[in-house]
Amino acid sequence: ANAIYDATSAVMLSGETAVGKYPIETVQRMSSIIREAEADFSYRTFFDEHSKKDYHDISSSVALAAVKTAYSANGKAIFAFTSSGATARLVSRLRPEMPIVALTTREKNYHQLAFNWGVVPVFSDQCKNAKEAFAAVSAYALSEHIIAFGDVVVVTAGVAFGKKGSTNMMMVENIGEILVRGHKGTGGKVSGKVSIVLSSQSRTPDQLAGRLVVIPHCDDSFLPLLKHAAGVILQNYIGDVSSEKYAALLAKTFDLAVMTRADGAMAVLKEDEEVTLDPKRGLIYRGSEEAPSCKILSM
Repeated sequence: ANAIYDATSAVMLSGETAVGKYPIETVQRMSSIIREAEADFSYRTFFDEHSKKDYHDISSSVALAAVKTAYSANGKAIFAFTSSGATARLVSRLRPEMPIVALTTREKNYHQLAFNWGVVPVFSDQCKNAKEAFAAVSAYALSEHIIAFGDVVVVTAGVAFGKKGSTNMMMVENIGEILVRGHKGTGGKVSGKVSIVLSSQSRTPDQLAGRLVVIPHCDDSFLPLLKHAAGVILQNYIGDVSSEKYAALLAKTFDLAVMTRADGAMAVLKEDEEVTLDPKRGLIYRGSEEAPSCKILSM
């Protein structure tokens, strides 16, 4: 436990704990001690104390800015594109609460990074630029449920990409292409094609079955159209409470995904466009999970 409070990255069995008939049970007990000690560790206090120090190299300054931005922007992860592994280690020593997903182009560094606190290493020698690296790391982090669509992540990288010691850039990115934001609604996440309906007389129920229907207001005239839809996106003005109440009733009655006050939805979303509605987070983003643009090897 003292090693954890001293911000040690890894511990090992040694001395009398390294011999005996029950090595697996010994490691399990050590793991439980580590987890309990880390649950009592104040990561934010640790960071606040160490962020007051002066750093004289660019990589350390970028790492500090990345952690500080992740806290202020409610980032769910920090992506570090690193050739030597140094950037991921610099971020790790600041002990951020969010995971550090580090992509490296060198297999040796990939294995070494597994020993650094909070680092999830990803190996790829096929990513040619930061765009491909971001796609690969995003796909891996999504598949491992480290992040979700709509999350904010902080990215550190260097120009030129893949060059040792070149980390000089920090970016804040959304996972997925966020098209529309609105009020948090009800129902589960659902994907489908968009139908924009200006009035209840403009479409038939068969035309809207299984689709994400965008409407400017909601009342009982829309009932026949919406009860077989996959979801409802309501672009109502802030004072239109009656539409919101009726949309909530439809959601409960027909188990629909519904989001309200989806500002700009009719202008941004296109007819027949494939999108995903995440009402619990108040987000609409383009498409669904995409395959990574280059192959990755995960731990």
